[in-house]
Amino acid sequence: ILGKTASRGEVCVLREADFERQGMPRELGGDCNFPVRDVVAAPLVDGDEVMGAVAYVNRRQLDRRDDGEDRQLAVLMAAQMARAIASLRSRRSEQQRDRLMTIGRMLSGVLHDLRGPMSIISGYTQLMASEADEAERAAMAQTIRRKVAEFNDMTREVMAFAKGERSIIVRKVHLARFTEAVWESLRFEFEERGVCFKVHDDSEGVGWFDEAKMLRVVVNIARNARQAMGEEGCFSWHIADRPDGGLRFELADDGPGIPERIRDRLFEAFTTEGKPGGTGLGLAIVKRIVEDHHGTVEVHTAQGEGTRFVIDLPGKGAA
Repeated sequence: ILGKTASRGEVCVLREADFERQGMPRELGGDCNFPVRDVVAAPLVDGDEVMGAVAYVNRRQLDRRDDGEDRQLAVLMAAQMARAIASLRSRRSEQQRDRLMTIGRMLSGVLHDLRGPMSIISGYTQLMASEADEAERAAMAQTIRRKVAEFNDMTREVMAFAKGERSIIVRKVHLARFTEAVWESLRFEFEERGVCFKVHDDSEGVGWFDEAKMLRVVVNIARNARQAMGEEGCFSWHIADRPDGGLRFELADDGPGIPERIRDRLFEAFTTEGKPGGTGLGLAIVKRIVEDHHGTVEVHTAQGEGTRFVIDLPGKGAA
């Protein structure tokens, strides 16, 4: 009955001998043996699409009922159901599109960040080919293994996000080792271009944050600065404790400054200016990671006077 109603897009009313005349069963399907005395079935219509049908069985006081009025009531109720189903479908479709778009942006971000480890692996493999000292080769191989582990971390992050998970793993971080890891990720491109990299650590030497993700933050900002400065200049990273127990990173360069026309949308995805091959994702990733830590990021810049990023991270308790 439901199939007939949906395929024809018409209301179907059966009572008394109509079942036998049309060869219709008098029981609900499946394992349900509920007896059916009469039925009014109406199509579920959304615009020009018939998305299904709904059936009302065993009307009360059948001898007093008017089939025409019950048809109208069935159509009215079916229309309400159809609108609700169409609305639900639309919301689910929109959520799916948003999810796919977000995953797409995240994949773009991961591909953006993969370029750093890939350039490091390429550089170290070239050095290993000409390095005679076994200890040096072992150290280079260890660095390559760490960069491959970064690949795996990024892959897991995307897979977790695709499943609806988004987490920050806050741990105790020894800042001396952390700054060494950052320098390891930036060393080749800074030394190759002759741009200096300075670290001033005035903290107690310990922070609480997701080390892998904050490494991406510092590397993205430093890489943007190096590209802006070209073949000369200096990038400085000042680390200090905050009164509330958190940390402050100040990352500054003496480059040309950020163009005024993009300052108000600096942290939006795909915002880029004057960088061949740039994706415009680096600072969008920075903002997302810092906010996931419940921290803040500010930028101070002026034409010809460089750019300074100030990142405040919460302490152990807040994290």
